[in-house]
Amino acid sequence: MVASRAGDFSRRSVAKHKAEPKNGRENTMRVLAQGNLWIKIVGAAALVCVVVLPPFAYFNIETSRETLTNSFLERAKSIAHVLDASITDDVVLKDRDHMFEGLMKYLWAEPDVLAIDANVPKDGRLVTYVTTRAYNLNRPADADNRRSFETGDYIEKFGGKTGAAC
Repeated sequence: MVASRAGDFSRRSVAKHKAEPKNGRENTMRVLAQGNLWIKIVGAAALVCVVVLPPFAYFNIETSRETLTNSFLERAKSIAHVLDASITDDVVLKDRDHMFEGLMKYLWAEPDVLAIDANVPKDGRLVTYVTTRAYNLNRPADADNRRSFETGDYIEKFGGKTGAAC
């Protein structure tokens, strides 16, 4: 009988020291506590991504946009300088075919340039004399080109849906 009591006692002590709760509620709380830790870690990581990364991304995009814009404008200015230097007198200016071939060479050399227009004053207004866009030929120049012609300043903007430098 003593032996059986010792066996009962040892079973009770093992049952007492097991991690199983009496009513199951403590086990559920432990699982929730572990789940809450993961939720907190994931939440903190998401918060860092939402709060910290967008300003860095915005700054990076704006810096890249500014660099690309300046690059395109500098290339457009260099093409304008070359065009100005290539027209030495009225004889060259009157040879539209030669000027058109020159414009096409510039377009070939600079694949990012979509079109080039050369405007000249005619009958008191500025018209497109040579162009790589046939529909613009002999049409009045737009307001930006007139302003650029009158002031001698470059047009520094990107226009249209294509984002081409004007």
